[in-house]
Amino acid sequence: MKKTFFLLTLICFSLQAFSAETYRLSLEEAVEIALKNNLDLKTSEIALRTKQRNKRQVYNQLMPSLSTGVTLSRSNLNPGESMRKMFSSGSGSSGGASSMVPSSVYPDWTASFQVNGTFSLNGSFFTAIETVQNDYIAGLITYEDAKATLSKNIKQAYFDLIYLGENVNLIRESLEMAEKRYQQAQRNYNSGLVPDVDLLQAQVSMENVRPQLLQAQNTYDTSLLQFKINLGLNIEDIIELDDSVLDAADALQIELDATNLSNQYLNDRYDIQSIRANIDLLQANKKSTMAAAMSPTFSVSAGYLPRIGIFGSDVADADKNAQYKDWLDSGSFSISLSIPIDTLIPGTRTYTQAAEIQDSIDSMKVTLENAIRLADLEIRSLVMNIDNAREQLEVLQSSVTLAETVYQRYSDGYRLGTVEILDFENVENQLNQARLNLVSGKVTLAKALMDLEYALNRSLSEIRENDIEEIEQ
Repeated sequence: MKKTFFLLTLICFSLQAFSAETYRLSLEEAVEIALKNNLDLKTSEIALRTKQRNKRQVYNQLMPSLSTGVTLSRSNLNPGESMRKMFSSGSGSSGGASSMVPSSVYPDWTASFQVNGTFSLNGSFFTAIETVQNDYIAGLITYEDAKATLSKNIKQAYFDLIYLGENVNLIRESLEMAEKRYQQAQRNYNSGLVPDVDLLQAQVSMENVRPQLLQAQNTYDTSLLQFKINLGLNIEDIIELDDSVLDAADALQIELDATNLSNQYLNDRYDIQSIRANIDLLQANKKSTMAAAMSPTFSVSAGYLPRIGIFGSDVADADKNAQYKDWLDSGSFSISLSIPIDTLIPGTRTYTQAAEIQDSIDSMKVTLENAIRLADLEIRSLVMNIDNAREQLEVLQSSVTLAETVYQRYSDGYRLGTVEILDFENVENQLNQARLNLVSGKVTLAKALMDLEYALNRSLSEIRENDIEEIEQ
């Protein structure tokens, strides 16, 4: 039983490994996959598709409403049968009464087929076209914003994974160096060159690094799983990232003028566009509400009803009953024009609804003004953060160079026996921290640049091209 369970487990793991795919992703490829597979974005795409269909089919309101049906009916007691019974019951012994009973009867069963059509036109139809179009525009802005947000989040998650992976690598290198020092201390202790306290100290240093590595690896693995989900990939898939992208994150090195950027690109932001689109939508809704309630309604209605008798109750009187076997056609046609009167009275429900919509429009305009101020503040803050990150990056690069020089000297001294192990480990930790800080600085700059691109709804290359065009002009 245990062998069978082991074999089944092994087969399951083998199938998972066989079905897993390996992706060597650049930054652009990761964004492309996310835009294709991300489930949240697909939900936004479905919502946009609904609005697009409504926009395309808005003129269907001009189509008349049509209905058709078939009816099969039978009276409980047809008139001919009622008269027959009446005369039969009142005749007594008189034989002449029976001759007065009608021999012609109505059919027991009738079948009818009907077709009805109604067409109505109100002033709200024309305003509804504008409403649907504005609703689609608002939905399109929301969808494009979702794409831009996803692209930014994927890029920043890509940079974060590089940082976390570098942290794992540096801690793993520290553990390897600690293991080598412990092995060297073990050999020195066995040779009687060092006391046992040096061996214990080397072992403690080595063991202290292990939990750090486990924690760093767990953080990286958790972030990687979330990254796969955002890309729409399987959990078992293997992802390899290009860490050289950090070196090219700020390749343009363009000068950023916060005031100029805000004046040029602030209105292109998706949040500003979305608020303006919602204001237009509310205004269209107000027009539609007033048009539906105050404009006259023109209606045309028509119907056609052919009817025929199927079975008669008097089989012997076939000639007279045959008249009910023919089709009896009937139909109707009407034209109407209705003009509302109650909407002419101020304070009615229509005016109340219009006032409420106007209140929403006024509130949305205040929201727009506040959003413009916050957007300007965000752009200025991002430019300041980018300038600060660039300056810090230069300092961090110098710190790494200095830490490498110090480490090399302490390494030589440690091999010669002139440097204590604790001092050497301290210098090594400082070097690893300087390297990690450098990677963190690159990630901070790259993420700030991604935030600025999203805030301006423009890539840095587009901003640079626009600046070049302005200079040439």
